[in-house]
Amino acid sequence: MTGPVERPHPPPAPAPATPDPHHQPGDPPWCRTWTITLPSGLQYAVPLEPVPAHACDHRRESHAYEPNDMLRHLVQIRDHECTLPTCSRPAKESDFEHAIPYDQGGRTCGCNAGARSRACHQVKQSSGWKVTQPKPGWHQWETPSGRTYTQEPKRYPT
Repeated sequence: MTGPVERPHPPPAPAPATPDPHHQPGDPPWCRTWTITLPSGLQYAVPLEPVPAHACDHRRESHAYEPNDMLRHLVQIRDHECTLPTCSRPAKESDFEHAIPYDQGGRTCGCNAGARSRACHQVKQSSGWKVTQPKPGWHQWETPSGRTYTQEPKRYPT
């Protein structure tokens, strides 16, 4: 007959992770801060978050007329080029423009902003032209004759 068998104790539960400020409920699992370690041992923290293209959570909204640097960059990435379907000026060289003007209650947010070349920005402000944004990144241009053209966000290969 043998004596009592000692069983090893389970390891202690890991400490709860610090909540990632870049991850919000409903985000895909890849939306978090990733740590990249270089061969030299130097580490970089790289936050990844979604670019709104269907619904907007207003996480990068600016409460001023001018966008913050991150919002401007995200709109440039999302739109890729001017949002008038016939214009191909790169978004990085275009104006950050409010679909609903800021002074009329429009938000400085991805759901109300688009990249417009200076010439197209002036076209939008001309009589008879109208630009709406039914979803973030989806720009509908209505001409004075009533025709509607829709420009969707840039589709990047995955």
